[in-house]
Amino acid sequence: MENQNTNASSLSSLRREATFAPGVSGRAASISIVPDGLPHLRVRVVNGFAVVDAVNADVLFEESAIRELSTQLHHLVEEGCTRILLNFAGIRYMSSDVLATLAGLHQRVERAQGRLGLFGLGPVLRDMVRICRLERLFDIYADEGEALSHANATGDRQ
Repeated sequence: MENQNTNASSLSSLRREATFAPGVSGRAASISIVPDGLPHLRVRVVNGFAVVDAVNADVLFEESAIRELSTQLHHLVEEGCTRILLNFAGIRYMSSDVLATLAGLHQRVERAQGRLGLFGLGPVLRDMVRICRLERLFDIYADEGEALSHANATGDRQ
């Protein structure tokens, strides 16, 4: 009986998280189970862009979490998402490994003739991007509304 209670409590700490397929607006393509408290990505399709929110990612320093988020982001591109807007509003601090992941993601998106934009960067993150001179790689916006309106207004220019 104790084993059943352990399994039940383990399951109660899991949450269903919808992920969206590229080009499918508002319809869940698959459901994945994500343990509560672990950093992960939530993807929404808005006006043809994959808007990616980092969940439970207030501080991104742990190597395994960064590696998992990197895998998820690169998987998006492999699945055909090449118009991506990353929301950093929930992230206060991150290691330089995250910046390296973003630079690599930028290269993949660029090779696919896509677009990669960042929004919601707080002052610390904005300084990190500026100090590393990565602001030239990314379209950087204050918030989601600005990102979507500017990205749609400029079309698919490269």
